[in-house]
Amino acid sequence: MTTHLLAPGALVCVPKSQAADYQSRLDRDQPRIAHLAAFAGPKKPRVLLHPDHITGKPAKLNWLFDQFPDRDLIFLDDDIEGVVLAYAERGESTKSKDPVHVAAFLQRTVHLARDMAVYFIGWGKSGNPSLYYSGLEPFTLTGYINGLAFGFLKGHGLRFDERLTAKADYDISLQNALRHRRCLRDNRYCFESRKTFRNPGGMSLLRNSLTEKRDLEILRKKWGPAIAVPRGGTSQNGARGYAGVTRLELKLPF
Repeated sequence: MTTHLLAPGALVCVPKSQAADYQSRLDRDQPRIAHLAAFAGPKKPRVLLHPDHITGKPAKLNWLFDQFPDRDLIFLDDDIEGVVLAYAERGESTKSKDPVHVAAFLQRTVHLARDMAVYFIGWGKSGNPSLYYSGLEPFTLTGYINGLAFGFLKGHGLRFDERLTAKADYDISLQNALRHRRCLRDNRYCFESRKTFRNPGGMSLLRNSLTEKRDLEILRKKWGPAIAVPRGGTSQNGARGYAGVTRLELKLPF
C-alpha cells in the first residue's frame, strides 16, 4: 500500500477483518506525511470499513456509491507510487510525489468536469506518456478510462457489473458512453503504480486466466462489437502473461 502517501486525506476502504493490519500500517507511515502542513484536509488517512462479505473491486465500489450517494467520488488503487507529468518539457521533472500537487490537479479535474457537465473522469492511460501524449490533445472526451484512478460526479447514475473481476473499467467506460456520451480524461497526468501481480493480496488473489476469459465473454455478450481484442492481445511475458491478462480495445461509434 502506497497511495496513502500521495493522498493523505483519502479514506482507506478495507474489510472489517483487516482493520487492525491497515491501521497499523497507516500509523507506522504517519510521520512521513505529518510534515504536509500545506495540505488542505486531514493530515492522517482514515480507515473506512466495509463488510467482509463484500468481495471484488466492483462490489466494493458499488458499496461506496451507496455510502456516499450525494458526493463526487475519486477512486484510487492502493498501490499508486507517483504521478507522471506528461506535459513536462525536456529537462524538466517528469514525476511528482507531492500530495499538495496531487490534491490540486484532482480537484481541478473535478471542477473542469462539472463545468462541462461530465460525470466520469480519469487520467492518462500509461506511465509512459511518450506512447500516447500530444500537446495538441491534452484532454480526451470519449473512450476508455483506466480503473487505476477514476472519478464519478454526483448524479452519474452508473453501477459496476459485479460479475466482472478485472475488466470492470471497460464496462463502466461503455456504460458511461451509452448514458452520457462524454467522459473527461486529463492526459496531462497519469498515475504510476507497482507492477501487477508482483505483490501479494488485492487483485492478484482473484485474477487469473479463467477470470480473464469469463470477463471477456461477459463483455462481448453485453457490448458486442464495441469490445475488441487486438492482435497479440494476451500478454506473453512475466506475471501478466502467466495470469493470462488480455488487453482490450473499445470500438465506440463516436
